[in-house]
Amino acid sequence: MDFGGVVAQLGERRVRNAKVEGSIPFHSTNPLSMSPVKDFVVSLMGANPYDGFDTAGRQLDITGWQFRHPWFEALITQLKPRSILEVGTWKGASAILMAQFARRFNPQAEVLCVDTWLGSHRVLWSTPEYRRQLDLKNGYPQQYYQFLANVVLSNMRDVIFPMPMTSYAATDILLASTLRFELVYIDAHHDEDEVYGDVKRCWKLLRPGGTMFGDDYLVTEPGVVKAVNRFAAEGGHYLHTQAEKWAIQKSPATP
Repeated sequence: MDFGGVVAQLGERRVRNAKVEGSIPFHSTNPLSMSPVKDFVVSLMGANPYDGFDTAGRQLDITGWQFRHPWFEALITQLKPRSILEVGTWKGASAILMAQFARRFNPQAEVLCVDTWLGSHRVLWSTPEYRRQLDLKNGYPQQYYQFLANVVLSNMRDVIFPMPMTSYAATDILLASTLRFELVYIDAHHDEDEVYGDVKRCWKLLRPGGTMFGDDYLVTEPGVVKAVNRFAAEGGHYLHTQAEKWAIQKSPATP
């Protein structure tokens, strides 16, 4: 018996099976749907994340970092987006703000929020005075539930939807779907390679003519600055900056 051939065949079969098992399910959305983001999340999770959620014992807490910048309103006024993607959400302050602006122009506007809700290792986990914001229970952060409460208490449960996972996992799933966005806001990682990865993958999710913008374009955050500059230079994109914010518009002719 040719054991080498049998092993080779078994190895081949494992590789083929691994490829099939490792593929990302295709989550399509009905192009005529009035709520494509909601439909996508419900399809992905198997249920609406707000179903059965109780806000009892929680109050509205939408404190956040630099979410009052004028670009939020200006970009939404210009683009009138139907679908917005936010990568890095935390308590949902900027998501709620964008949703409020977007609904002024489009009553079907929705926001998809990607976050692990585990907190920044550089700030929240490493700084004792900030660590309490993690709301640890048995050593595990509970801010996801504060985010849900903030959305519900802001009357945005039909507008803002969570995708609780890493940005890499989320964009991997989104790229296999039909969901695309007119506006993308990035405020997650701060290390150069991670920021660059977020920007590059989210660019593929941005519709032609849409805008991607982000936070922490500061000398104190060299990883963000280097990553954004690198992406803009590689693609020949014009980079707009104001205070801590950066923005790049996608050409209407770019797929």
